[in-house]
Amino acid sequence: MLRKLLGVALIATLFVACKGKTAVDFNDKLVMVQSNLNLYVNNEEMKASKYFEEGKFDSIYALGSRLETFVQSKIDEVEKVKTPDLPQAENFKSAYLKAYKVLKEIYTMYKAIGIAKTDEERQTLVEKVQVLVDEKDEASKDMLAAQRIFATTNDIKLK
Repeated sequence: MLRKLLGVALIATLFVACKGKTAVDFNDKLVMVQSNLNLYVNNEEMKASKYFEEGKFDSIYALGSRLETFVQSKIDEVEKVKTPDLPQAENFKSAYLKAYKVLKEIYTMYKAIGIAKTDEERQTLVEKVQVLVDEKDEASKDMLAAQRIFATTNDIKLK
C-alpha cells in the first residue's frame, strides 16, 4: 500500500514538474520573440522620426516596408509555437499576436505615408498612425497582463 502511495506521489510530482517546465518553455519562447522584435524595432524607430523631420518620405516607405516584413516574420514565428494544453496559454499567445498585428498595421501606414501625394493626405495618415499607436500601447498592456495571468495560473515566476 505504501509503495502504491509513493508511486502515485512520484507520478504526481513528475506531472507537476513537467507542467511547470512546459509553462516556462512556452513563456520563454514568446518572450524571446518579443525581445528580438523590440531590439530591431526600437533601433529602426529612431530613424523614422528623423526621416519624417527631413521629409525623406521614400526612406519612410522603405523603413515601413522592412518593419512590416520583420513584424510579419515574428507573427509567423509566434503562430508556429505550439500552444501547450495549459490554462491561459491560448489567451497569452493571442495577446502577443494581437499586439504584433497592430504593430504591423502601423508599419503599413508608414508605407502609405511614404507614398502619399499631398501633405493633407500625409497628415491624415499620421493621425491614423497615432490612433494605432494608442491601440498598440493598449495591446501591449493586455499582452503583459495575459503573461502575468498565465504565469500565476501555471505557478511560474517571471524574470
